[in-house]
Amino acid sequence: MKIFWLSLCLVLWTGETRGQQVDSLKNELALLKERPVSYVRDTTLVNTLNSYAKALINDDPFEGIKVSQDALKLAERIGWVKGILKSYQSLASIQNISNRHYEAVQTALRGLQLAQKSKNAYFEVVFLRSLANNYDMLDNYQKAIPYYQECLKKSAKVPNTDFIRANVLIELGDAYRFHLHKPALAKQLIVEAVEICKKKLPSALGYAYDYLGEALTDLKEYEAAEKTFKLSRIELEKSKKYYLIPELLFHTAQLYLNQGKYTEAKAFAAEGVRLSQKQATIYGESEANKILYLTHKATNQPTEALAYYERYTILRDSLTEVNINHRFEQAQSEYKDYKHKLEIEKLQAAQRKEELQKQQLVNYFLIGLLVLASIVGVLIFRSNRTLRKKNAEISEALLKGQAIERKRVAADLHDSLGSTMSSLIWTLDSINTQKLPQQELEIYATLKKMLTNAYNEVRLLSHNLLPEELEKQGLSAALKYFIRKINQNSSIRFNLHIDETLDKLDKKVEFELYSICLELVNNIIKHSKATEAKLRLHSATNGKIQLIIEDNGIGIFENNSDGKGMKNVRARVESLNGTWNLVSTENMGTNSQITIPI
Repeated sequence: MKIFWLSLCLVLWTGETRGQQVDSLKNELALLKERPVSYVRDTTLVNTLNSYAKALINDDPFEGIKVSQDALKLAERIGWVKGILKSYQSLASIQNISNRHYEAVQTALRGLQLAQKSKNAYFEVVFLRSLANNYDMLDNYQKAIPYYQECLKKSAKVPNTDFIRANVLIELGDAYRFHLHKPALAKQLIVEAVEICKKKLPSALGYAYDYLGEALTDLKEYEAAEKTFKLSRIELEKSKKYYLIPELLFHTAQLYLNQGKYTEAKAFAAEGVRLSQKQATIYGESEANKILYLTHKATNQPTEALAYYERYTILRDSLTEVNINHRFEQAQSEYKDYKHKLEIEKLQAAQRKEELQKQQLVNYFLIGLLVLASIVGVLIFRSNRTLRKKNAEISEALLKGQAIERKRVAADLHDSLGSTMSSLIWTLDSINTQKLPQQELEIYATLKKMLTNAYNEVRLLSHNLLPEELEKQGLSAALKYFIRKINQNSSIRFNLHIDETLDKLDKKVEFELYSICLELVNNIIKHSKATEAKLRLHSATNGKIQLIIEDNGIGIFENNSDGKGMKNVRARVESLNGTWNLVSTENMGTNSQITIPI
């Protein structure tokens, strides 16, 4: 999915820069700089600098960013508002294409504020779409979808925005399909985009047809989806947008996989791998390998399936590392933005200087902690992903791989992140608090308490990923240690009862049951507002074991059944051929009964 957003940006820039040559623009810039300084010369220079920046995007995007920044500085110096807006648009788009999405968000926000202040409706639409697209690229649909919706609403009243509107319809439709699982609504939006493309944007038809094919696949309209994917390839080849074809191929392969047509699925996925490697698109190659793994698994070819799965895992982990680096870039970008705001506020309100500095410092620590928490969440999610219905050979390999990954993540959390947070606590302890005023003492105490709590949570998380008790002593010992630690750090009182006659279970069963307990207990702590919870593990009839987890909380709450955590629990139960009965009643608590055959 992600490569499509990048490809869309490339589509936009290809259209805008067609016919422009880097050398001719460079020569034009040289001639303009030799002319006498005037308002007309400077406005022309701003436009030419932005055009030159766009022409550089494929060969040297970082130089393109520098050129756009030069155009922005010149437009600001001469006070040309439209030129400033054009430069913000150019800069945000190049940052997007260069995968610097956090920086692009900051640029688009500044552009949107200026467009609203100057009442320029066209650029409001431009920057609303830019914000939506960049948040979409960062998987932040909570922010992306409202920006998409506002952009659609605004563009309906603004002329000459058909191109933007068509792309927003496609992107919003895919967000509804991918994130909210509403393929029917996605189809409706994308069909509207297709009609716009047929009338005014034929070069974008291949792109639109591909997204429509995905929606049709989700709706199980397989015959229509197959025809739509064929139309997409025809249009993409006609418009020479070959870089979009690898994603189209694995979407087509997924269509055949859904229908059980494994030969066709393998053929399209294999072609997708070849083209992705040729074009160096990691995401496209990763998804194609995933489909090849699933098709070989379904056709009882475990050796080949395992090879494709290992390749998919390597590529997926590479993408995960990039996402983590992006989150650190976000923290750095936001920190710079806060420093800029503080400088402005110092000049405007000198009397509030000290109070504002303290507030911004607290905000910085909170944002940093949120970023760290999101990274931990990504790592845990990646390490807990399991396969369904695997044969014995793949199951054993996957279990070993998960254990290794959990150990690595636990070590990273404990050794790197834990050490860093310990250093922060020691640094705070070195401050001479005797010289601090009462108000600063309170802030100091609050920060120290927050860091100490965060440090304790990281230690608990690193232990819970794969505790030594689970490997050496089994599930019972691991759960007892886990509940004891939870009761030390949670306001909810957890009671654990394990049947003494329960024999030691298979390592895979113990591993999965421990992971299920982690997920459900974490869900209770985060959402239930309970005061007491109980965990029971005992032998049931007919050679089965039963895990019961219940609380006295509010019962029904948001994200209870559709969240990723609950989906992980459901997947783990299914991988053990078990059943899960979840009863959640408002103001009467939640009761989970999981029965596993042994």
